[in-house]
Amino acid sequence: MIFKFIYHCLVAIAFLMFVSCISRASDVTTTSFATPDKTYSIEYLSPTEDDRDIETINVDYNSLITTFDKLNLSTYWSVTATYATGSITQLEGDINAGTLKEVQFDNSAFGIGPGLLLNFRLIEFSGMSLHLNGSGNLIIYSERFPAGGEYYNFMWRGGPVVRYNLGKSKSIGFSYQVSHVSNGQGLSSKNPSYDARGFALRYSSLF
Repeated sequence: MIFKFIYHCLVAIAFLMFVSCISRASDVTTTSFATPDKTYSIEYLSPTEDDRDIETINVDYNSLITTFDKLNLSTYWSVTATYATGSITQLEGDINAGTLKEVQFDNSAFGIGPGLLLNFRLIEFSGMSLHLNGSGNLIIYSERFPAGGEYYNFMWRGGPVVRYNLGKSKSIGFSYQVSHVSNGQGLSSKNPSYDARGFALRYSSLF
């Protein structure tokens, strides 16, 4: 699908960006890291289960709330815009009547919603830093999504982030993310939750 092509393009761009930045390491390794006020990211997530064949692109904007220096922790409020498309497979019918069968539903939707992001800085080295991100968003969709669900979902994401310092006020990052999307109604047909994983490109700045 087109998302897979976009995904490979993002990975290639990320690799080239890091190669370019590392080649300039001698110019920036003495620059100390600062907590960014704003971060932006674009993310591609692919499905982890065959019966939840849903691909997702997310665009995030995060704005700093506060920092806890002793914990190396920064908190951000965020806005996430998402587009997800693909299909899910659900069981329908009555097992006792012998009508139980798998049914595939095609579905796609746009969504947007607020959230909270936590960023833990783990280590800094040679002009780079390693972080651990965790976030949660309430997403409102244009359609019931996935098929059989609701117009809203909770999107949970987390994973490691490598950030490279471009100076005192800018940095770029590359991260691996895992995601769980659910409307919180438990294990039922009204909650066709799905899991995904993928990569994100990030840009951070001070203003």
